[in-house]
Amino acid sequence: MEKLLSTYSLYETLGFLFPGMLIVGEITFLLVSLDKANFSSFSKYGISFGIFFVLASYLVGHLIQAAANYMEKLVFKIKSIEPPTRDILGGKSDLFSDPLKKKIREAAQDYFNLPSTVSEKDIYKLCYSLILSKGLGARAETMNALYGFYRGMTAASLLSLAIFLVLLFFYYNTSWFVVYLLIFLCFLVATSLFFNRFRRFSLRFADYVYRDFYVFYCSDKKEGI
Repeated sequence: MEKLLSTYSLYETLGFLFPGMLIVGEITFLLVSLDKANFSSFSKYGISFGIFFVLASYLVGHLIQAAANYMEKLVFKIKSIEPPTRDILGGKSDLFSDPLKKKIREAAQDYFNLPSTVSEKDIYKLCYSLILSKGLGARAETMNALYGFYRGMTAASLLSLAIFLVLLFFYYNTSWFVVYLLIFLCFLVATSLFFNRFRRFSLRFADYVYRDFYVFYCSDKKEGI
């Protein structure tokens, strides 16, 4: 158990569990609202239902992240841009000044003994692996977890919008229509907010990978003098 918990990261909770809980909780709510089940039928199972809910949420969260991965690629393709992990050093990103971009790239080429033609994608992966191996990746890991959380919540909210849009169509003349409409509008706002945060933290994640790598490189150079 101790070994299992040691491998459980912040990303597991934010990236998988929370988005999964949103969808599983939503399904539970729909079953109750459509008279397919009631809360007493769930509560009688006690802690067993709670464990099942968490495990089901975790598994559903993996499916949501898989869908979010395709969603992310589609967004970048539609906007004709590269992901932040491939577009900071050589692209139009203003996260770092041009001189600093050049310095970071040169530092990576020097430290890893890379050719000048190496892609930014490869540089990023090596920098990320290095700061993790040196125990310097705490901030990058936090940004990665938040990036995964907002990416998963964006995908989960989009799925929720689709579900409640269908329900609005089928329950137009029922007492549940207003409830479903309010929930739909809430998810509409939430999707926009989650998407903006997802884009922000994807950038922050790449930012800290390069920032921490360059600080380590400069410190390592000074110690070697």
